[in-house]
Amino acid sequence: MGTTAGAARRRWLLVGSAVLVLCLVPAALAARPVAQTRLDPVELRKLMLASAALPYQGYVDSQARLGVPDLPELSTVVSLFSGTTNLRVWYGSAKTWRVAVLGPTGERDIYQTPAGTHVWDFERNAVNETAGDLPIRLPTGADLLPPTMARRLLGAARDAPMVGIASRRIAGISAAGLRMTPADPDTTVGSVSIWADPR
Repeated sequence: MGTTAGAARRRWLLVGSAVLVLCLVPAALAARPVAQTRLDPVELRKLMLASAALPYQGYVDSQARLGVPDLPELSTVVSLFSGTTNLRVWYGSAKTWRVAVLGPTGERDIYQTPAGTHVWDFERNAVNETAGDLPIRLPTGADLLPPTMARRLLGAARDAPMVGIASRRIAGISAAGLRMTPADPDTTVGSVSIWADPR
Protein backbone atom coordinates (compact mmCIF):
# COMPACT_ATOMS: atom_id res chain seq x y z
CA MET A 1 0.00 0.00 0.00
CA GLY A 2 2.84 2.41 0.90
CA THR A 3 4.60 1.72 -2.40
CA THR A 4 1.45 2.54 -4.40
CA ALA A 5 0.90 5.81 -2.46
CA GLY A 6 4.55 6.79 -2.98
CA ALA A 7 4.32 6.11 -6.73
CA ALA A 8 1.13 8.18 -6.97
CA ARG A 9 2.82 11.07 -5.13
CA ARG A 10 5.79 10.91 -7.49
CA ARG A 11 3.48 10.95 -10.52
CA TRP A 12 1.56 13.97 -9.19
CA LEU A 13 4.83 15.70 -8.34
CA LEU A 14 5.97 15.12 -11.92
CA VAL A 15 2.66 16.46 -13.31
CA GLY A 16 2.79 19.52 -11.01
CA SER A 17 6.39 20.23 -12.03
CA ALA A 18 5.50 20.01 -15.73
CA VAL A 19 2.57 22.43 -15.23
CA LEU A 20 4.82 24.85 -13.33
CA VAL A 21 7.43 24.80 -16.12
CA LEU A 22 4.72 25.40 -18.75
CA CYS A 23 3.37 28.36 -16.74
CA LEU A 24 6.84 29.90 -16.37
CA VAL A 25 7.82 29.64 -20.06
CA PRO A 26 5.81 32.75 -21.19
CA ALA A 27 7.25 34.83 -18.32
CA ALA A 28 10.79 33.69 -19.14
CA LEU A 29 10.33 34.52 -22.84
CA ALA A 30 8.91 37.96 -21.98
CA ALA A 31 11.86 38.69 -19.66
CA ARG A 32 14.43 38.26 -22.45
CA PRO A 33 16.15 41.51 -23.46
CA VAL A 34 14.62 43.20 -26.49
CA ALA A 35 16.90 43.53 -29.51
CA GLN A 36 17.08 47.24 -30.27
CA THR A 37 15.95 47.91 -33.83
CA ARG A 38 16.64 51.49 -34.79
CA LEU A 39 15.07 52.95 -37.90
CA ASP A 40 14.98 56.54 -39.03
CA PRO A 41 11.63 57.82 -37.65
CA VAL A 42 10.69 59.34 -41.01
CA GLU A 43 11.32 56.01 -42.75
CA LEU A 44 9.41 54.09 -40.05
CA ARG A 45 6.49 56.51 -40.46
CA LYS A 46 6.47 55.84 -44.23
CA LEU A 47 6.43 52.09 -43.62
CA MET A 48 3.52 52.43 -41.19
CA LEU A 49 1.49 54.60 -43.58
CA ALA A 50 2.08 52.09 -46.40
CA SER A 51 0.90 49.11 -44.31
CA ALA A 52 -2.77 49.20 -45.39
CA ALA A 53 -2.13 46.55 -48.05
CA LEU A 54 -0.43 44.06 -45.68
CA PRO A 55 -2.65 41.20 -44.45
CA TYR A 56 -2.60 40.14 -40.78
CA GLN A 57 -4.71 38.52 -38.08
CA GLY A 58 -4.61 38.71 -34.33
CA TYR A 59 -6.15 39.57 -30.97
CA VAL A 60 -6.40 43.14 -29.70
CA ASP A 61 -7.00 44.27 -26.12
CA SER A 62 -7.90 47.98 -26.21
CA GLN A 63 -8.17 50.00 -22.99
CA ALA A 64 -9.73 53.47 -22.95
CA ARG A 65 -10.80 55.73 -20.13
CA LEU A 66 -12.23 58.85 -21.74
CA GLY A 67 -15.14 59.19 -19.32
CA VAL A 68 -17.82 59.28 -22.03
CA PRO A 69 -21.31 59.49 -20.46
CA ASP A 70 -23.53 56.42 -20.78
CA LEU A 71 -25.98 56.98 -23.63
CA PRO A 72 -28.44 54.07 -24.07
CA GLU A 73 -28.88 54.57 -27.81
CA LEU A 74 -25.11 54.67 -28.36
CA SER A 75 -24.03 51.95 -25.91
CA THR A 76 -21.90 50.10 -28.49
CA VAL A 77 -19.98 53.31 -29.25
CA VAL A 78 -19.62 54.45 -25.63
CA SER A 79 -18.22 51.06 -24.58
CA LEU A 80 -15.31 51.50 -27.03
CA PHE A 81 -14.08 54.56 -25.11
CA SER A 82 -14.89 53.54 -21.53
CA GLY A 83 -13.20 50.35 -20.43
CA THR A 84 -11.65 47.33 -22.12
CA THR A 85 -12.61 46.12 -25.59
CA ASN A 86 -11.49 42.69 -26.79
CA LEU A 87 -11.22 42.23 -30.56
CA ARG A 88 -10.30 39.50 -33.02
CA VAL A 89 -9.26 40.66 -36.47
CA TRP A 90 -8.76 39.00 -39.84
CA TYR A 91 -7.42 41.61 -42.26
CA GLY A 92 -6.85 40.93 -45.95
CA SER A 93 -6.82 44.48 -47.32
CA ALA A 94 -8.46 47.86 -46.79
CA LYS A 95 -11.56 46.52 -48.56
CA THR A 96 -11.67 42.97 -47.17
CA TRP A 97 -11.54 42.39 -43.42
CA ARG A 98 -13.50 41.14 -40.44
CA VAL A 99 -13.41 42.43 -36.86
CA ALA A 100 -15.19 40.64 -34.00
CA VAL A 101 -15.90 42.72 -30.88
CA LEU A 102 -16.01 40.06 -28.17
CA GLY A 103 -18.38 40.36 -25.22
CA PRO A 104 -19.18 38.19 -22.21
CA THR A 105 -22.25 36.68 -23.89
CA GLY A 106 -21.54 36.97 -27.60
CA GLU A 107 -19.87 39.05 -30.25
CA ARG A 108 -20.56 41.80 -32.74
CA ASP A 109 -18.88 41.21 -36.10
CA ILE A 110 -18.07 43.87 -38.68
CA TYR A 111 -17.34 42.63 -42.22
CA GLN A 112 -15.88 44.91 -44.88
CA THR A 113 -16.22 43.80 -48.50
CA PRO A 114 -15.80 45.72 -51.76
CA ALA A 115 -19.62 46.05 -51.83
CA GLY A 116 -19.92 47.65 -48.38
CA THR A 117 -20.06 46.91 -44.66
CA HIS A 118 -22.05 44.21 -42.86
CA VAL A 119 -22.58 44.23 -39.08
CA TRP A 120 -23.79 41.05 -37.41
CA ASP A 121 -24.94 41.35 -33.78
CA PHE A 122 -25.04 37.89 -32.20
CA GLU A 123 -27.05 38.90 -29.10
CA ARG A 124 -29.72 40.73 -31.07
CA ASN A 125 -29.68 38.20 -33.93
CA ALA A 126 -29.57 41.10 -36.38
CA VAL A 127 -27.60 41.97 -39.52
CA ASN A 128 -27.21 45.50 -40.88
CA GLU A 129 -25.78 46.18 -44.32
CA THR A 130 -24.38 49.44 -45.66
CA ALA A 131 -23.61 49.75 -49.37
CA GLY A 132 -20.49 51.73 -50.25
CA ASP A 133 -18.60 54.05 -47.89
CA LEU A 134 -20.39 56.50 -45.62
CA PRO A 135 -18.92 60.03 -45.58
CA ILE A 136 -19.72 60.32 -41.85
CA ARG A 137 -20.24 57.44 -39.41
CA LEU A 138 -19.95 56.53 -35.74
CA PRO A 139 -16.76 54.79 -34.54
CA THR A 140 -16.69 50.97 -34.53
CA GLY A 141 -14.39 48.34 -33.08
CA ALA A 142 -12.44 48.35 -36.37
CA ASP A 143 -11.27 51.90 -35.57
CA LEU A 144 -9.43 50.56 -32.49
CA LEU A 145 -7.11 48.27 -34.46
CA PRO A 146 -3.50 49.38 -33.84
CA PRO A 147 -2.48 49.57 -37.54
CA THR A 148 -5.63 51.56 -38.41
CA MET A 149 -5.21 53.92 -35.47
CA ALA A 150 -1.49 54.43 -36.19
CA ARG A 151 -2.16 55.29 -39.85
CA ARG A 152 -4.92 57.72 -38.84
CA LEU A 153 -2.73 59.50 -36.26
CA LEU A 154 0.34 59.65 -38.50
CA GLY A 155 -1.70 60.86 -41.47
CA ALA A 156 -3.39 63.61 -39.46
CA ALA A 157 -0.17 65.01 -37.99
CA ARG A 158 2.11 65.22 -41.01
CA ASP A 159 4.12 68.19 -39.68
CA ALA A 160 4.57 66.83 -36.13
CA PRO A 161 8.19 66.33 -35.01
CA MET A 162 9.15 62.65 -34.63
CA VAL A 163 12.00 60.91 -32.84
CA GLY A 164 13.04 57.26 -32.60
CA ILE A 165 12.43 55.51 -29.25
CA ALA A 166 13.58 52.21 -27.73
CA SER A 167 12.21 49.01 -29.21
CA ARG A 168 9.64 46.91 -27.34
CA ARG A 169 8.64 43.28 -27.64
CA ILE A 170 5.08 43.20 -28.94
CA ALA A 171 3.44 39.89 -29.88
CA GLY A 172 6.88 38.25 -29.88
CA ILE A 173 8.36 40.80 -32.30
CA SER A 174 11.13 43.28 -31.54
CA ALA A 175 9.16 46.33 -32.68
CA ALA A 176 10.82 49.62 -33.67
CA GLY A 177 9.28 52.74 -32.16
CA LEU A 178 8.77 56.41 -32.78
CA ARG A 179 7.35 59.23 -30.71
CA MET A 180 5.33 62.00 -32.34
CA THR A 181 4.77 65.34 -30.59
CA PRO A 182 1.81 67.29 -32.03
CA ALA A 183 2.80 70.73 -33.31
CA ASP A 184 -0.65 72.27 -32.66
CA PRO A 185 -0.41 74.35 -29.44
CA ASP A 186 -4.14 73.85 -28.77
CA THR A 187 -4.02 70.04 -28.62
CA THR A 188 -4.58 68.16 -25.38
CA VAL A 189 -2.26 65.34 -26.53
CA GLY A 190 1.30 65.57 -25.19
CA SER A 191 2.80 62.87 -27.39
CA VAL A 192 1.94 59.65 -29.22
CA SER A 193 4.24 56.60 -29.09
CA ILE A 194 3.87 53.92 -31.80
CA TRP A 195 5.74 50.65 -32.28
CA ALA A 196 5.67 48.47 -35.40
CA ASP A 197 7.30 45.44 -36.94
CA PRO A 198 10.29 46.96 -38.80
CA ARG A 199 9.70 44.52 -41.66
